[in-house]
Amino acid sequence: MSETKAPSAEELAAVKLKNAQTREGGAFDEAPYKAVWESSGGDGAKAAETIGLQGVPASYDEYIALVKSGKFKD
Repeated sequence: MSETKAPSAEELAAVKLKNAQTREGGAFDEAPYKAVWESSGGDGAKAAETIGLQGVPASYDEYIALVKSGKFKD
């Protein structure tokens, strides 16, 4: 039987993971993203830059769609 080896520190450091904010049950928590949108004055470019989105949303609905689909810069 072969043993599985744990990844090294270098291997772990090479992997970038996004933090997903979820509530119990895995529901999407829109509140922090809405706060960013509101603090940017509804400016899609400012909101996108603040949280590192790919693309610039023209509306709040587009903004949330990008967030939910994980369209973040690496």
